[in-house]
Amino acid sequence: MCLGLARPCLINARASLAGVASVFITEVEAMAGKLALINAAMTKTAHSVGGPIPPTRAELLAMRLTAADVATGAAALEAKTAGGKGYISSSGMSRRYREAAFIRAIPLRVTASLGAGLMRAVIGEQTPSGSRC
Repeated sequence: MCLGLARPCLINARASLAGVASVFITEVEAMAGKLALINAAMTKTAHSVGGPIPPTRAELLAMRLTAADVATGAAALEAKTAGGKGYISSSGMSRRYREAAFIRAIPLRVTASLGAGLMRAVIGEQTPSGSRC
């Protein structure tokens, strides 16, 4: 979901890099590189699920948060390059920007509501008593 949101944001940001918005070329290209890296990591991880060394919960959570960061960054870049026309509430950019903000908020709220003990269980750490969560 995160990468599916980031892709059109970057496509639109690249398309808007003319004129004054050209100052964002370096940022857009850097974000495109991050998108490619997380996409490759997710593909590799997907192939390892069910294999001899499956990904840990902590790795999956870290990957999810990284993908959310990329989606949020890509949406922000689209907003920067679109200018005022992107802030029309019915525009695609406005919708993607709101979605990106929500995507990033979900793991933070879930993490905050889990509490320390349950969060240790999610990432597979040991409890203070030494037992595994």
